[in-house]
Amino acid sequence: MDNSTFMEQIREDIALIQERLSGSVKNIDKAEYAFNYWILTNIYGMDEELCEENITEYSDKGLDCWTIDEEAKTLTIIQNKYYSESTPASSKDLSDFLTRPAAYLNPGTYKRSEALQAAWNKAKAEGYIINLDFYVTNDIQPADVMAVASNHKSDEFFFTMNFLKDIKKKVFAEDESSPAQDFESELKAISSMKDAEGPTESCYALVKLTDLYDFMKSAKESGYDLYEKNVRDYLGNSSGINKGIVETLKSEKKKNFHLYSNGITMICSSASEEGGRISIKNPHIVNGCQSSNTISEVIKNEADKDAFGSAKVLVKILVLDSAREKELFKDIVKYTNSQNSINEKVFGATKKPFFVLQENLEKRGILVKVKQSDSYQIGQKYGKTGKKAETAKILEKASDSAPLYRFGKISDITIDISTILQIAGAITDSARFSYMKKKNMLTASSEEYEKFSMNINELMTSGSIKKLIALYKKAEEYKKEMKKQKMPYSPYYLLNFVGFHAKSKGMEANEFLQKSSYEELAETFEAMKNLPTKYYKSKKTDYNKMIKQNVDEVLMKELLEEHFASMMEHNPEKHESLMKIFSREMAEAAEA
Repeated sequence: MDNSTFMEQIREDIALIQERLSGSVKNIDKAEYAFNYWILTNIYGMDEELCEENITEYSDKGLDCWTIDEEAKTLTIIQNKYYSESTPASSKDLSDFLTRPAAYLNPGTYKRSEALQAAWNKAKAEGYIINLDFYVTNDIQPADVMAVASNHKSDEFFFTMNFLKDIKKKVFAEDESSPAQDFESELKAISSMKDAEGPTESCYALVKLTDLYDFMKSAKESGYDLYEKNVRDYLGNSSGINKGIVETLKSEKKKNFHLYSNGITMICSSASEEGGRISIKNPHIVNGCQSSNTISEVIKNEADKDAFGSAKVLVKILVLDSAREKELFKDIVKYTNSQNSINEKVFGATKKPFFVLQENLEKRGILVKVKQSDSYQIGQKYGKTGKKAETAKILEKASDSAPLYRFGKISDITIDISTILQIAGAITDSARFSYMKKKNMLTASSEEYEKFSMNINELMTSGSIKKLIALYKKAEEYKKEMKKQKMPYSPYYLLNFVGFHAKSKGMEANEFLQKSSYEELAETFEAMKNLPTKYYKSKKTDYNKMIKQNVDEVLMKELLEEHFASMMEHNPEKHESLMKIFSREMAEAAEA
């Protein structure tokens, strides 16, 4: 994401925060105050509902907000400068920030926030690491500011200076490590065999199902994610494979479970075995997610654990650093999951930019399926088994799109990451790109993946993508009408026309979508919805052949000119209104 688009994303996020907290949080109408919420939730992972006590801005002595991590024994005090791209940070502000925390908090009399004073006292008494983090929402680096930053030295705390590019890096950087570090537990084994040969140390163990359950339970109780590196995740007991596992576990056949099952594969940072007990550090189940979860669910719901007797499963334990040995890790996941069709697209989708987009769109009422298990997770939270209150809440978030397209049920607001990439490709590139490059969009080795998909957040903000999804859904709805008339229709060509026309007026797709309201997009759709049909008729070729061809931009331009000339003649008011929607001046006014 380029820095200007990233800043637009921050502004959109702040507007959402202000909308959610309006009337309940003092000063939330001020963008610089709401930015503290953005920093605490997006950089430090704090729940939005917990942020208010950790924000001290206004009469704060230059200490805007703070966060404490008692597990990591870290206290972070934060100063935020929510500036325009042309306003530089001040060396005085930075100098003050580097001296004020200790000056105001060491005496123990800081009145602005008793909670911060208590956190400081705890940090000092227990030897916590203290961080001072300074954030500026542009990339201007004045020489005097940089001199203060580079010359400062302190034995009391660590200091970081973060410009917009650094903030972006913190949001989108890939996290190669597990969020819960240094978890260690024991796995009992009936028998085990070590294999020190080959590319990595390994151990093969026969484990009682009840002992596996205890191992998984200890991880869950510790807040440790055993499946953090699993590309699939649990699909639920209703899937075909898992139904079979349940039936086996509830029958006499469970005594032979280890003969029927492919077993479980986990990687870890270290493993040692003594007397039938395998001590494993930082384990991750990379194959056998379905089996292990189903085993856990069945045993959890069984009143008599002894009913499972000596039923067992084969567990393969590999000592592997997945960050350093990426290719070996990837091959292990790929080939151990080969019976379940793990392919390049699964690996391609599970990258940080797509998860960031997923999170941002959920805040706006759109549910994005990134991992294969997301359908199950969405069903658990919002589907038939979900809570009605949660469903009502997420649909309410989506409801602002109603002037263009009304999201009426969970299936309406659920969309695949690959479809998002296709519709974004149609409006920024071409319909042919969406049709013919679909298979490459999530294939990590492809040019389209590297240059387009991984940069989706550079092309558009989440707010723009939500509008684009609504426009696409509206076109899909119209496609059904055209089908009744036995006329082929392509929503991708409609988006192509919109993007092409916006660009002819000097606007990129994101700029056009940002400045256009849902009402204006509805007007745009009504005015342009028949252009794909006119294009198809003009090409005088088979529809399936047409969508594989390069888009004829000369023809597209001619059709647009003819269309708008006819509109100006027959409906000048509508023509004038549409011209304003596609006006570059209007876009600049909206931005201002």
